[in-house]
Amino acid sequence: VTTINLGANTLSLGSASSDLIISDNLSLAEANVSLQTGAADLSVEGEVILADGKLGSSGGTLLFRKGGLQSGTFEFELGSSILSLSADYTKTGGTLSASSATLNLLDNMTFSSDSALYFNQLELNDLTLTLGSASTDLTVNSAVNLNNANDGLFTGDADLNLLSALNISDGEVTSTGGIISMMEGVQISGTGKMDIKGSTLVLGSDFVKSSGTFTTSQTILEMIVNITLTSNDA
Repeated sequence: VTTINLGANTLSLGSASSDLIISDNLSLAEANVSLQTGAADLSVEGEVILADGKLGSSGGTLLFRKGGLQSGTFEFELGSSILSLSADYTKTGGTLSASSATLNLLDNMTFSSDSALYFNQLELNDLTLTLGSASTDLTVNSAVNLNNANDGLFTGDADLNLLSALNISDGEVTSTGGIISMMEGVQISGTGKMDIKGSTLVLGSDFVKSSGTFTTSQTILEMIVNITLTSNDA
């Protein structure tokens, strides 16, 4: 379809095969409007404006080709679905529930949020994710792997909390402030880079650097358990 106008009504996709493709924009702005995709896929080729109402998914893939703008009191429930983004996503209000979901990049993008983000998994796909503000703190439950020169995770002044391991064999993780928490440790190898100048590094497990680059300046190191630091250079 070109677009949908739900008014203040609810549209539910009834099965995993009931995929919906919108070739233009999607706007949800009525207090009682609700789009429930269930296990089906939702693809929006135009702009996504989420100002009021609800968008819910229990699985499948939600693809926003031109990113999204979430504001007001909008409730976005991702369940265990995949949020695939080809452009920037900006959240200035509402709720985004994604602790069981996957954030999947289709292009280099910036994610900006007025509140902390929680995802189960992050898939960079040889692309760059930038956290757009100090309030865009990101927690990821699963391991994060950077293994391509184009992989990048730039956190700026936001906090990054990884509950599983961070593995960097190529690409770069950069922070200019905030708290970088690695609960299952860090492994830097190959040509991987980690630059955390002006930040706080919190380690909950061992730090191992066999090659690559690790840059610190005015960096604070905190440990929450006994750990081992191993590096091929100072």
